[in-house]
Amino acid sequence: MRRILLVKSRSMECSAIKTLISNLFSDAALEEIDCEQASGYLPSNPSPDLIVYAPRSVGRLGKRFQLLKMLAGRAKILVYSTFQQDEQYLFDYLAAGVNGILSKSAHVNEHQRALDTVMRGDSYVDAGTRGIMLKSMRAVLV
Repeated sequence: MRRILLVKSRSMECSAIKTLISNLFSDAALEEIDCEQASGYLPSNPSPDLIVYAPRSVGRLGKRFQLLKMLAGRAKILVYSTFQQDEQYLFDYLAAGVNGILSKSAHVNEHQRALDTVMRGDSYVDAGTRGIMLKSMRAVLV
């Protein structure tokens, strides 16, 4: 049985992604914990196949995410959030080894594609976030 762990900020609304995960991976066990609980949860529970990391804001790579990444083992990580004014940090998350980045505002088809792609072990960044990242790169290169 596959295990999916949703690690979210208390203030982050994630009912849509939870429903989608349940529909796409009906054979998977889905658990939800707060970001603050991850460091205690991961060492004492079976390793998940997928971690959906849903912070209120991605911001700089913080100690909490770095610890999550270290404790994740072989789990794939999909960052799921709003990325307003955070585009400069998205590259840091990719460099840190996340498997995917998905904006809450992406179309439901992209949510499905992201979950399926990352669960298979491939990488995914939704189209809107990709555009923001490319625009940010152009600004640096010009």
